[in-house]
Amino acid sequence: APALRLVVASAFDARGQDESVRTVLAPFNDVLRETSEAVSAWSMLGEVAERAGDSALAMKYYERAFARDVNLHAIRDRLFRLREGLTDNRTQQAGATMMMDGALTRGRYRVRRELGRGGAGTVFLAEDVQLERPVALKVYHKRGAQDRERLIHEARMPASLEHPGIVRVFDVDEALFAVAMEVAQGSLKDAARGLPESQVPVLDWGISLVETVGWLHSKGVVHRDLKPSNFLLRDARVVLTDFGLAATMGSNEARTRGEGTPGYMPPEQRRGEPAHPAMDIFALGVSFEEMSAWCRVPDSFMSLAREMRSDDALRRPALEDVRRVLSDMR
Repeated sequence: APALRLVVASAFDARGQDESVRTVLAPFNDVLRETSEAVSAWSMLGEVAERAGDSALAMKYYERAFARDVNLHAIRDRLFRLREGLTDNRTQQAGATMMMDGALTRGRYRVRRELGRGGAGTVFLAEDVQLERPVALKVYHKRGAQDRERLIHEARMPASLEHPGIVRVFDVDEALFAVAMEVAQGSLKDAARGLPESQVPVLDWGISLVETVGWLHSKGVVHRDLKPSNFLLRDARVVLTDFGLAATMGSNEARTRGEGTPGYMPPEQRRGEPAHPAMDIFALGVSFEEMSAWCRVPDSFMSLAREMRSDDALRRPALEDVRRVLSDMR
């Protein structure tokens, strides 16, 4: 089913497994054409093609998506960039692909190994040779002026939001186009794989996430890119990472308008509407559905997740209600 294929492809996309995204979606273009998932699928395939340096193919997919929904501001902007020849993806990715194990980066960070790769950048385990401590070094693929803004934003936003549930940012290197962060133990999914099914604390993780996201909202910030690959563990604590798309409530910045991860984005975010808390509630609902595959959960957990990912923002439950329901399940 197209909906299932989109969920699977989104999971691969979140982990930076572009070839798997193509395998899942590309052979089914004709099937997707007549479904509600078509726009998200074509947008994802366009991003994959753009990262691979195939501008012509990327434009083909973006044009399909834009023809279906002209409110996709991010897709429109990408089309214009590609048509004007402003995007050279092979050059942009050099910062991430040329880093080899043991490389000394600008005399400050010694790269140990790659930890993960996503649409925006590649994360390396590295050593800060000056302070003699390990760091997670996220190096951006792209090097344009707009990408520099996102780099600075991703570093400043969590640095200004000191909270136990947010990953700590140590440094930003504009010349390297990288952000140095604390090294977490790993993702929730990896942690779930290492535990017996009966011991996977999905409900505890869900409550922790809801509390942190609720705190963000109390500070007037909407994350806008919540997904399992951005949920990490520090000891037993869940921490949020990747604040590149975070925005203050009510803002509609051109820098991130309509941006996000297909499959986790509510309809209003895809349309480029101003940031509001219900966007994060939708993404949490989709994430909870994905997390339910890691262990057995009550039927009420799945019912809650479905309510949270309602296409109608007004029908999504408030975070305090979500926390109460999760606590009752536990």
